[in-house]
Amino acid sequence: MLVLKLLSQAQADGDRILAVIRGTACNQDGRTNGITAPNGNAQREVIQAALAESGLSAGDVDYVETHGTGTSLGDPVEVQALGQVFAPDRPADR
Repeated sequence: MLVLKLLSQAQADGDRILAVIRGTACNQDGRTNGITAPNGNAQREVIQAALAESGLSAGDVDYVETHGTGTSLGDPVEVQALGQVFAPDRPADR
């Protein structure tokens, strides 16, 4: 089970804190060829918006939880957007 709480409340309750969500973002893909064809630019922009809200740089992120469209068309577009944001300036071992 995953329990989400305000950090201040979790600290006050003495909870064991395993992770902190520092930023989120949501968008609408805009025009695409269909629901299984995400817009790569929109995907990249929403990732960048989440980073900006969190105050983190791409290099600060070690893990990204994803769930794609589950299609051979959509998933590569989404993975490419992740790569465009997270790959530059990242050491090869990360």
